[in-house]
Amino acid sequence: MKSTTNIEHELKQLRRLLLRLPVKNPPPGFSYGFDAFVVDNDLKIAFGSQATSNGSPICFKSHGPDLLAVVDVLTNAIMGTHGENPILLKWIVDLQAAANHAFDNPDSSNPGLPTEKRERKPTKKRVYMEAEAELKAGTQKQQTKAKAKTAEAQAQTELSFNFDPSKLESVPYPTQKSGRKTIPLLDRLTIYCRVTTDPTNTVRHWRCSGAGCPHSSADPRASERVLSHAMDCKFLSQELVAAASSASANRSLGAQLAALSLDSGKSSSRSQDLGEQPLVHSYFHQEGVKQRSLQHNHHALTAICVHLLPPTIVDSPYWKRMVLQLDPKINMKSGSNMAHSLIPAEAACVRGLSIKHLKQQSHLTLTCDGATL
Repeated sequence: MKSTTNIEHELKQLRRLLLRLPVKNPPPGFSYGFDAFVVDNDLKIAFGSQATSNGSPICFKSHGPDLLAVVDVLTNAIMGTHGENPILLKWIVDLQAAANHAFDNPDSSNPGLPTEKRERKPTKKRVYMEAEAELKAGTQKQQTKAKAKTAEAQAQTELSFNFDPSKLESVPYPTQKSGRKTIPLLDRLTIYCRVTTDPTNTVRHWRCSGAGCPHSSADPRASERVLSHAMDCKFLSQELVAAASSASANRSLGAQLAALSLDSGKSSSRSQDLGEQPLVHSYFHQEGVKQRSLQHNHHALTAICVHLLPPTIVDSPYWKRMVLQLDPKINMKSGSNMAHSLIPAEAACVRGLSIKHLKQQSHLTLTCDGATL
């Protein structure tokens, strides 16, 4: 049996070991209970030999005054009521071992804190999946930005060019003593208006002449855009729609190229007549640039329609770089001009040529596919 002096020394040693432990807050709602400083069943469960199932050191749930009070409880029990109980003496040894282990291994004594895990090298499959996910996220982000820009541009376009018909008032078209004369067909398709909400009374617009059509745009009117709208307008008469379609077809790129091929013989004879004039080279050089530009735009339009490409592809810097590398003097049309003017005009031209060709045929067969012809 140990002497009283040795037991007091062991208890003081246990107190020193518990005092040097780092601070550890107990879990919510937990505390070591020492009712009347009596060794009860709760104390036995917390610090007895059955506190751990595999013989490992006891894991303290907190480091503080509540844990330090176990020394006072053991001192009162061993020195007082229970005497030198060998079980309680074994508790002192176990608590000293647990205190030393908690001090040397702070992580193991605090299972509530996250422990550092060994970094694992990612596999090739995981690296590929992460790269694919990152690429997909970047693509979705770009698509979201593109949709937002498109919606913003559409909103600005509607704000700039579409007006409430009630805010437009018809006014006579100003007479001009000089300059180009107005096109009679455009005068029939549009109505010159002023904006009633404009305090300066200087803003002018034109609107579609179709009764009930809300379409309008800023002045001056562009014939390509007027004809493009008129061909699909549901408020115009069939006569005006047909006239707009015919005029648009005559202004299409295909019709202009066909006219150039017919005039090739005349231009060759003209070159012989102007061969001695000093500006003949400059004249034909400019005409050549116009013809090459016309051919380029027609080829670009054909490629866009056949391969279902977005007309905005011609606005891409990569497209422009490729074209300018081939011919720096090419006059390229914009994607907006392609979509709103050139493509509708070319469609009208192709439709007119198709109707003309079919009129020359006989024994035609009409095939019905569902609700379409």
